[in-house]
Amino acid sequence: MFNLHKIFSFKSIYNFRKYNKKFFYKKKADGDYKVLVEFNGFYSTYPFLALISNFFSNKKNSKIVAFNNYKLTTENIEENFFKRLKWFFGDKLSLRTWGIYKSFGIKNFINPSNLKNNSKTVLLYNFILNSIKKKKRYIKN
Repeated sequence: MFNLHKIFSFKSIYNFRKYNKKFFYKKKADGDYKVLVEFNGFYSTYPFLALISNFFSNKKNSKIVAFNNYKLTTENIEENFFKRLKWFFGDKLSLRTWGIYKSFGIKNFINPSNLKNNSKTVLLYNFILNSIKKKKRYIKN
C-alpha cells in the first residue's frame, strides 16, 4: 500500500525545487562576501532562507554557503563511515535536503569535522578563556 503523505511530500518538494530553479537564476558570484545559511531539516524555513539568502547574494554579489549547525550543537562531531557516505552522496547527487538547498543557489556545503586537533581552534579557545575575568568583576550585588 502506498503512503499518500510521502507521495504528496515528494510532489511538494519537487514543485518547490522546480520553482526555485526558475525564480533564482544561476549567476556567477564574483564578490568576496559569502552569505552563510544554516543547513537544517526544517522544511518550513526553506522559502524564507531561499528569499533572504538570494536577496543578500544579489545585493553584495556573493556566494551562498550552507553549514551544518546541528552537528556543532547537538550531534557528535566524529562521524562514522556511513554518515560520511550519506553526506557525500547527498551532496553529489542532490538528494533530499541537499537538492532543495542547491535549487536556490547554494554551491558549497560546510560539514564540520573534528575540531579538537585543529591548532588554530585550540589557540582561539585558550585566548578567549584567558581573556575572561572573574565572575565577581561583572556581577554587581
